[in-house]
Amino acid sequence: MESKTFGAGTQYNDWKGTVAADDAEVGIDNIEDLLKKAGKLATGETIIAVEFSSMPNATDIDAYILKADGTTYRVSVDVSADEFMSKFKRFSITISRGGEYDGQDINFTREIK
Repeated sequence: MESKTFGAGTQYNDWKGTVAADDAEVGIDNIEDLLKKAGKLATGETIIAVEFSSMPNATDIDAYILKADGTTYRVSVDVSADEFMSKFKRFSITISRGGEYDGQDINFTREIK
């Protein structure tokens, strides 16, 4: 059995932050549909976590799946960034240099255009 501390990270972690996403509307292709079509998710299984990675020549997801018997396994699927984000109704990413402002207030003045 393998294990992994779940969290985002890159080679240098110059920018770190958080992400939030809303499920797609009912009837719209979602992350479960993507994995089912790829033959990676069976009926009765539940996606418990997803990791999206983008590198110079590849983008993919690793999905962590909970089986009905309580065990968990990991699968990988190649997807484009556009395809991945289209599986959610809303998608928000916040990053700051070294994660300095993650969860912190930022005081600012309104930009005048």
